[in-house]
Amino acid sequence: MGRLHRRSSQAVYAAMWGALAQWCLGQTPAVRQLVELDSATLAAFVASREALLPPGESLTPRYAWRLMSLVRRVQTWAAAAPRGGTAADLLMAARPEVRLANLQRSNEAIEHLGTDEVRRLLRVIGHQHRLARQGRLARWQDLRNVTAAALQLGAGLGPGDVRALTCRDADPALSPRHAATGSNQAWPDLPPPVADSAATPARTAPRLWVRVPANGNAPTHEAPLAPWATRVLLAWLQLRAQLGIPGDWLLPSTRTGKPWGKVAQYEAGCAVLGAADIPARAAGGSFRLRHSFALRQLERGHAPDTVARWLGVSDPAVMQRYLRWQQRPRDAED
Repeated sequence: MGRLHRRSSQAVYAAMWGALAQWCLGQTPAVRQLVELDSATLAAFVASREALLPPGESLTPRYAWRLMSLVRRVQTWAAAAPRGGTAADLLMAARPEVRLANLQRSNEAIEHLGTDEVRRLLRVIGHQHRLARQGRLARWQDLRNVTAAALQLGAGLGPGDVRALTCRDADPALSPRHAATGSNQAWPDLPPPVADSAATPARTAPRLWVRVPANGNAPTHEAPLAPWATRVLLAWLQLRAQLGIPGDWLLPSTRTGKPWGKVAQYEAGCAVLGAADIPARAAGGSFRLRHSFALRQLERGHAPDTVARWLGVSDPAVMQRYLRWQQRPRDAED
């Protein structure tokens, strides 16, 4: 249908369909025709996928919605829907959490990390950073993975932004150019400066900016890194140079410089979150780190237009959603 414009998205849906097809052919009797794929069969497949996850975890509603939507489209396209609707329609009717997973509701909760979860994640990131400085990393990928998390939590990048970064996008020359705009520069992880204050903010660490390539609806923009995230990124750049990794991708998947795939990055993000005792496959995935960044900056008093500029957000509805969540009744627990 020409609706998937990214190879990474195509790969995700191809993997979904491949897993479903392989499972159907492995049943007794085998499910060989699309018309035989009914809601009971689809529910059994979903249960089989959930059985592969750690105890107590399930497929995220968003992932399940994507799977159901894929089945609906294929069965509709092939005119192979059972009587009463496609297998996906019937299964989603019984699972409202999946049916509603893709709706943008004004009162929709924003999946983000609580204060304790942020602290645990920072400890995990800091531990890998210390190991890198001491030359004691178990695997080079461990520093790459926490660097991705640092870019999301410390600069508000999304997963797609992280995969799209090149080494040129982390050029330290960006920082002096921004520093020239004045000492009253707003900065993540610090409250905004007082308008009439002549004090210069303390600079306990290099202040690095990254250039974020255009991604989906987000235009090319530049984002400042929190000081702690800057230290992690600089350590990664040093390790990357020591390893002699070729190519332009800032966070490659292999030492030969291949790009980081969506599924591989998702699994790496789950590993980092899991190490911090954060539900790794909960709704939102590692995108929760970007949401956490946005909410934390608003709570620190940064102006919505400043946060939107850092995030590369051009749709006012996105910032309104953050502001609604920030202004919710305070008896609602995070």
